[in-house]
Amino acid sequence: MINFPFSKYPSYKEENLEYAYACGRIKALENTLLEPARISRLSEQKTPEELIKQLIDTYYGQFFKDIEHAYQFETAFINARSDILNLTTSLLTEEQLKTGLRSVYDFHNLKVAAKMIVSERLDHKSRAFYKISTIPPDKLLNLLKAEEYDKLPRFLADAYINSIELYFNSHDIKQIDISIDKSAFSYQTKEIPSAFLRHYYKIKADITNIFAYFRLDIIKQKELLSDYILQYGFVPVDIYLKASSCEDLIKDLYNTPYFDISQNGFNYLQKYSSFSLMEKGFENYIVGYLKSTRLAPVSSIPVLAFYLTRLHEIRVLRMIFTAKTVSLPEEKLKNRLPEIV
Repeated sequence: MINFPFSKYPSYKEENLEYAYACGRIKALENTLLEPARISRLSEQKTPEELIKQLIDTYYGQFFKDIEHAYQFETAFINARSDILNLTTSLLTEEQLKTGLRSVYDFHNLKVAAKMIVSERLDHKSRAFYKISTIPPDKLLNLLKAEEYDKLPRFLADAYINSIELYFNSHDIKQIDISIDKSAFSYQTKEIPSAFLRHYYKIKADITNIFAYFRLDIIKQKELLSDYILQYGFVPVDIYLKASSCEDLIKDLYNTPYFDISQNGFNYLQKYSSFSLMEKGFENYIVGYLKSTRLAPVSSIPVLAFYLTRLHEIRVLRMIFTAKTVSLPEEKLKNRLPEIV
C-alpha cells in the first residue's frame, strides 16, 4: 500500500503581489470561457459548419473568420493555442516559467527533428513542427544537423543526445520518442519554478504510467515496462514494476485519488474493450485540480491555471469537431466528453 502525499490534490503555496495586474486581467478573461451549457449545445450540432456558426460570437470566432473550409478547424485551434500562450507569457514575470510553458512545444519539435535526422529526410517546412516553441523549428533543425549543441538550451541538447544514443544502440525509432518524453517530464517536474505547474506535470506522469501499465499488460508485453514508465510522478516506479496484473496495480493505488478512476475504468475496459471511461475520469481529475486554484492568492497560479484551462477547452472542442467529421453519434460523444473547468 502506498503512503501517498495527498488525499485529493497536491498542495501549493505562492503569493506574489507583482501579479496583481495579471490576476485582474485573467479574472476578466474568465468570462470568455465556454460554459457547460454551450458545450452541450455544440455537441448536439450535426456538422463542423454548424459548430463554427455556434462559435462565431465566442473567443474562438476570431480564429475561424479566415478559415476557407470547416474541415480546416485544426488551423483555427493552432492559432488559438498560440494566442493564449503569447498572452500568458506576456503576463508572467519569470523567464523560467515562460520557457517552461513553451518547452512542451520544444520537446515536440525535438522529436520531429531527431526522427528527420536519423532518417535523413529533412523538411524545414514540415507542418509537424510547432512554431510557438522557444527555438524556431528551422533554427533547431539546422543546429542539430550541424551538431552545434552548445547553442541550444542545456535541457534540449541533453535530451537530443540521449535520444540519439538510444536510437543507435537499438535501431528502434520509438526510442527517440520514449527518451525525449522522459527528458521532458524530468525538466517539467524538476526545473520549472512553480510548485503548481510541477505538480500538474507529476499528475500527468502518473496518468501516463497507469495507462502504459494497462496497455502493456493487455498486450502481454510487460517486459517493456522499464522503457515506458516515467520516474517523475507521485506514485513510486516500483509499484508498477512489481504489480503482477492490472487488478494488482489497482489495489496498490487504493490510497491514491487514482483508485476509483482506475477501478471503474478497468471494469469498463473489460466490458467494452475501451479506455474511454478511464480517459474521461483522469481528464475530469485534472479539471478538478485546475478548479482548486479558484481561491489561490495573487501569484502566477491563476495565470497558469487559466492557460491550462484554455488548453483543456481547446482539446474538448477538437474532440467535438473530430466527432462531427466522422459522424460519431451524439450520445457516444457526450459520454466521452470530459468536464469543463
